[in-house]
Amino acid sequence: MNSIKGFIKKEFTFSIAFVLTCFSIVLNPNPKTYLGMIDFRVLIILFSLMGISSALESSGAFNALRDFLLKHCKSERAFALVMVFLPFFISALITNDVALIIFVPFTLMLASGLISNKKLAILIVLQTIAANLGSMMLPVGNPQNLFLYTFYSFDVRTFFSAILPYSALSALMLLFCGFLFFDKREIKAIVKISIVDKKKAGIFFLLLLFSLLTVFRIVSPYVLLIVSIIVFFIFSRDVFFKIDYILLLTFVCFFLFSGNLSANEGVKEFFTAIIKRSAFTVSLITSQIISNVPSAVLLSQFTNDGVALLKGTNIGGLGTPIASLASLITIKAYMKDSENDRKNFFVYFLILNISFLLILCALKVALELL
Repeated sequence: MNSIKGFIKKEFTFSIAFVLTCFSIVLNPNPKTYLGMIDFRVLIILFSLMGISSALESSGAFNALRDFLLKHCKSERAFALVMVFLPFFISALITNDVALIIFVPFTLMLASGLISNKKLAILIVLQTIAANLGSMMLPVGNPQNLFLYTFYSFDVRTFFSAILPYSALSALMLLFCGFLFFDKREIKAIVKISIVDKKKAGIFFLLLLFSLLTVFRIVSPYVLLIVSIIVFFIFSRDVFFKIDYILLLTFVCFFLFSGNLSANEGVKEFFTAIIKRSAFTVSLITSQIISNVPSAVLLSQFTNDGVALLKGTNIGGLGTPIASLASLITIKAYMKDSENDRKNFFVYFLILNISFLLILCALKVALELL
């Protein structure tokens, strides 16, 4: 019993998704339709990207990049900006959750004694926002982008024209916050020399580029799967043990749950009616309650306005702590140390997240008025 409770606590999202999927079977008790609801293309790309991210991390490539930049940090402001923009840009390639897994613990360790507890809390919040917003720049940056890009068969121009204005404003807001909250006080960050496995880093960077060909529909996902398995097996077998298979199963549950809902005429009519008013608003609000990934999967069954869902679920990753599940990685890491400013952390988290969310929503309104 304790092991079950421990699993549920550790994999809360999967547990909820599994329960919802089981209940949704009542709405569509037709097992023959279930296999067709699963988007295997998304699952294959996610599998490959998680393996590639793990291999690149273990190669030391990200540590080397981080250390190179930190060597040039002479002030508190420069340090903060580097630690914010690293996850902002890197998350676009390796996803927001992986970026936070890499950089949040390092920042907590490195910043101790360099900046105050208050500023550390603000910095960690800004890192989380940066990863969630930076990840929207590319189709592979986060799971909902990957799913929506595939589901709606976006072309490159449609995707980037929809997202880049928000990415650009996000970068400017993060830069502004860096100047607002951190000063020019001189600091000296202690940086260790990182050892990089150049061969391994190069191989998996090429595999990353190859996976992008699948994202852009140039290479078959099944070819990517075969190539990825071969490369993992030859050059980094430990990757197979580091891939988050529970996340893949969570996606399977999301696919089945949303598919069963859309198969029921009553449910379909209800969601189609409310989302017809504003797919952006509905996805934004839904993301605050069930997070942006399941919102994207669920609501895609009831609207053809994929661009609105793309904007709504990406901006909707801001706001509540569960709006983006990647944010929970930050919270868990930050709460481990009892000396951290836990009380004010959530105040900063909500104020900054809501501020960024409102400003990006204002940009959407402004762009529509032009």
